[in-house]
Order: sequence, then structure tokens, then C-alpha cells
Amino acid sequence: MNFVFLGDSLMQQNDMSTFPQTGWPSKFNKFVRPEKEILFKNFAKNGRSTKSFIDEGLFDAALSVTKKGDIAFISFGHNDEKKEDETRYTDSKTSYVNNLKFMYDKIKEKGADVIFLTSITRLKYQDEKLLRTHLDYPDEMKKLALRLDAKCIDLEKITYDELKPYEYFYNSKYYMVLPKGRYDNYMEGLVDNTHLNNLGAVWVSFLVYKELKKDDKYKDLLI
Repeated sequence: MNFVFLGDSLMQQNDMSTFPQTGWPSKFNKFVRPEKEILFKNFAKNGRSTKSFIDEGLFDAALSVTKKGDIAFISFGHNDEKKEDETRYTDSKTSYVNNLKFMYDKIKEKGADVIFLTSITRLKYQDEKLLRTHLDYPDEMKKLALRLDAKCIDLEKITYDELKPYEYFYNSKYYMVLPKGRYDNYMEGLVDNTHLNNLGAVWVSFLVYKELKKDDKYKDLLI
């Protein structure tokens, strides 16, 4: 069986050139039963939206390795909302959901399962209050999943609810908020309130694990 990941920088497989940035699927194997011999096929790429993922051939590449019995994890939204970029922008109610449904239909034709995941919350505050910044993209994904009778893990809500009680400094431990002089790739430091570091990837993986463990369809694949 393959776990096939389709998404953006929150899921992508990072290398040492961007360390400590870490896509959460790279930590998800910690929660999978080793005897199931599940292979991880990660096609997620930094900066991609549903539109650019399809237009650049990344979806075709993911589809080419997907087979009957596999599970495809689909998570987009961070970049679909960028109106200033016509190569990535999609309208939440039309092209965004149409692209998600296109991917869903093609994967189901292969006999594979689909799990949708809304985008994790950004670490953006105003007047010490954590904001929700993804507009209606999470809601539109959830509506589509409901129409399709597909599994949808609402990571936007789950991560928001986990972080909301705490202040920025405490929550920043999960994100690419880096001090000066600690990491070779970011010697000047970094304030990136979107991308996950190693700890953040473990955190999100655990949240996904907890949601799947509740589902009889998937729980036997997990520790």
C-alpha cells in the first residue's frame, strides 16, 4: 500500500537546504504500523495551489504511482487564495473545489481512497488574538467532502483550537520562528509564521494520527 501526499509546503519532503523546515508527512511514519509495509509517496511542493499542482504535471506524476487500495492525502488552500498570482489563484467556490473534485475523481478511478485535509492555521495574531486567515477555503473543502462522502480532517480548526489558548511566543515553537545564529541556513534568524519546523511536523502528524485513529476504516493501519 502507498500513502500518496498531494499538497504544498506544509506537506513537502524537505532536505538539508531548508532545515529545520519540515513537512509533516515525513514524521507520520512514526504512527504507522511497520508490519503494514506502507510506502510514502510525497509529491507535495512548496508554493503550489490546486491550479499550479495540476498545471505543472505534479498531479499526473502522483496519479501515475497511485494504485488500488492506496490512500491519497490532499491538502491545499494556502496558495489558492493568492489573488495577486494568476498562476496559482483559484476562486474558493468554483475553481478551487472543481480542482479538488478533479483530483478526487481521478484517484477514485484508480481504486484508491482520498482523505482531504484543510490547511493548518497560520501563526498570525492581532491584539494578542490568534486570527483565522484562510478565508472560506477550509469550509469549501469540507462542503465538497460532505457531498462526495469523503473523509475530511479539518486541520485548520484543530490546529487553531490547539493554539488559541496560548500566546505567540509559546506557539512559535512549532513554526519556522528562528533565532539568529542557530541554524546554518538562517544565520540571520527568521520569522515565518506559516511553515513548520521539526517539532511542528511531529505535532501535526500526531493530530492527523488522532483523527484517523478514531475511524474504523483506518485505525488498523496505525499504532
